[in-house]
Amino acid sequence: MLDEEVVLKTERNGNEKLLFANVLLLVGITALMMGGSSDLASGIFLGLGIIAPINVYAYRRNWPDSDPKVLWKYLLALLPYFAAMGITIFGLTNPVVVQQTVANREYFVFEPNSSPIVSGSISAVRPIIGELDTIACVACALSLYFITDSRYVLRKILFFCCVIAAVFAVFGLVYSFMQTIKTTEAIPTIGLDSFSTFPCSSHWAAFALIWLGASFATALYASQKYRIDNFVKSARFACLACATVLFASIMYSGTPSEKILANAISSIACVVFFVDTIPTKENLRRHWQGRYSKMPKHRLLGGVIPCMCYIFAAAIFASITLMAAHAAYKDPSETLLVDSSNPNTVRLDEKLKVISDSKDMIAERPIFGWGTASFRDVFAFKQGADLGVDSWISPFSDFVQKIAENGIAGLAIASITPLAFFLAWLARRSFSPSGFLMLLSILSVLLLGFIDNPFRCLSVDLSFWIVMMCAFRWDNAKVK
Repeated sequence: MLDEEVVLKTERNGNEKLLFANVLLLVGITALMMGGSSDLASGIFLGLGIIAPINVYAYRRNWPDSDPKVLWKYLLALLPYFAAMGITIFGLTNPVVVQQTVANREYFVFEPNSSPIVSGSISAVRPIIGELDTIACVACALSLYFITDSRYVLRKILFFCCVIAAVFAVFGLVYSFMQTIKTTEAIPTIGLDSFSTFPCSSHWAAFALIWLGASFATALYASQKYRIDNFVKSARFACLACATVLFASIMYSGTPSEKILANAISSIACVVFFVDTIPTKENLRRHWQGRYSKMPKHRLLGGVIPCMCYIFAAAIFASITLMAAHAAYKDPSETLLVDSSNPNTVRLDEKLKVISDSKDMIAERPIFGWGTASFRDVFAFKQGADLGVDSWISPFSDFVQKIAENGIAGLAIASITPLAFFLAWLARRSFSPSGFLMLLSILSVLLLGFIDNPFRCLSVDLSFWIVMMCAFRWDNAKVK
């Protein structure tokens, strides 16, 4: 190899190492700092988010075999979110909730505005920060897609992110157990409905649901070890251990719908593992490839035990899924949306009233909505008397909140980039089991967005984008 080729390879590895560090820091810091809900976490997140576009620019400059249009494609994919930022900034010039002083007291009043684009947020900073957070999430995930071209690099990034999520899950389970012990009454807590470092247990469950699918995907990519002593030392075992811990945390903290989705994903994943481990000639050749020892004479017997374990686990998870779905359907107090055994949760009838009043908000401004981060402030003037005097911060549906704040136009703008990548993925007709499992976890959280508000958590939003772009790149990677 020529000296200049070594230098160029080192430069490319440098971009991948920077990408690796950037993704891990973003995932770890946001999860550590209350799921990214604190102002400090948001500030650090934006600071680290700047690294992604700089890294893509450096990658284009340093690596001669890169696509000459990669930077323009990257910016084109980000363009819808810059457009959303522009709409938000323009809306701030037309506020509908303004501050007035009467008798030396300050009040917020609602002033109708005929402009098609307005802002109902009291704060001018909160909408801009929200848009910047979204751009940082998308920029980081897109850098994964455009810089990497190897499944090995993607697996490394996903594996360490899954380990980070599993560590937080273990901490949450241990901490929750300690809080139940009478001798530990002095242990502080983030909130009554918190789990691990997340102030909302439902947000944690959505976060864990994404990395549950990613754990299964990375485990599937690792080769099957048929001997027990080799299996417990393998990458597949480590990934399955992460998946087990994340699954347990969802079972402990999630809503009925999140628990059902976790069981469904686990059941489907076990079926995929079963098919992948069936002792066919191709599977045996693939799993034993690269070993120092020869393939054993009784190789068929070696594959029977893991196959039986996977199909047995799939049956158990499928049974739990069906029973939980049936029980939730039969219980009108839950109906998949509310855990009636949790005294800190919002009742189902309250959620339905909030959504009903939110529809009236949407009907007034269906095209561009009331502006980013405006729901709480505008809803205070729109909510019915039966919901009390305190303003509700969310309609408990990300889909409803997105249309209320940004309208149909905002929803369409936000959907352009993921829809384009999804259609390109379908057009290539190259589907892998690992990519399927990642997209399955993405789809599950997307469905939650219709009946809950997981995307109000920055960690969930970031993880959603990272795993989605990894799934699309996984089936488009040059090195497989």
